[in-house]
Amino acid sequence: MNRSVQKWNCVMRNWIKVPDSGLNFRICHEIRKFSHQSDGAGNVFNRGDCGSTSFIEAVKRRRPPGISAKEFTKRRDKLMGLLRNAPGKKFDQLLVCIAAGRTVYMADDVPYPFRQNSDFRYLCGLIEPNSLLLMHSPSPSEYRSHIFIPENTAERKLWHGAGVDPTSAQHIAGVDSVHYMSHLKDFLQLTAASLHNTSFGLWRDLGTEWLNPSIALPRTSMPASFALLNDFVAELRPMKGGAVLGNPAEHIHECRVVKSAAEVALMRHAANITGEAITVAMRSSRAGMTEREVWALLEMESVLIGADGLAYPPVVATGLR
Repeated sequence: MNRSVQKWNCVMRNWIKVPDSGLNFRICHEIRKFSHQSDGAGNVFNRGDCGSTSFIEAVKRRRPPGISAKEFTKRRDKLMGLLRNAPGKKFDQLLVCIAAGRTVYMADDVPYPFRQNSDFRYLCGLIEPNSLLLMHSPSPSEYRSHIFIPENTAERKLWHGAGVDPTSAQHIAGVDSVHYMSHLKDFLQLTAASLHNTSFGLWRDLGTEWLNPSIALPRTSMPASFALLNDFVAELRPMKGGAVLGNPAEHIHECRVVKSAAEVALMRHAANITGEAITVAMRSSRAGMTEREVWALLEMESVLIGADGLAYPPVVATGLR
């Protein structure tokens, strides 16, 4: 057994608190079995030492660069063009509200695993929960994109990490401005003032429950910022010349039909990771292993290869249970 696996063996034994546990053995067995592997380009790295520079660099070489801020801007440009030209929906001004996914708790201070709203992430690339993307078009020839993110409080940094700051978010998304949520009320008031004495249309994501008036949720179940946005939408409804147009999801999905070269590269990379992880899980399955253990092995292998996580819970079904 090489030193890397010995180190992992010691770490896992202390972490699990069960000396010589079967799970500890299986994890170390997998690390040991695949301790030397080629990255496909003739470069051999030590898979056992997951903290080694050679391993990390091999993963970086294989991972595509991702989606650029310029591409996110093109996506928003295309969407605003589609909304502007929607049949029977011609207005002087447009306001588009796309909300991020919110943090949902299974118990006090115990959140469920977070999954970002796909449309929000498609348009700006951020994975920050409880955020907002607002696109305001004051005339048919222009629009501006604004993102509002939660404040990085000391408590939030302690429990959830630093998160993204406005400068980093603007660099990722390529929007015109990024603000903390404390600035949302002022922004909405200024926007509402600009909509008076003009015709305007409001698009908002009906799939996001706190922007859907047909779903009655207690205000305590939504972030305060979204309760504020709900109030703003309610104030716009009776304004002369205004109309709530509905859900832009259909138009967003039309944008998503054709994949860019960067998207195709990421999809292929994800498919390769999935194939490798499933192969390892199949080869490592033994009589007596539970479905939960195979699931854990599949998830561990995916992350070790370079995935951020699983897209959805894997189906590991071996028989009656």
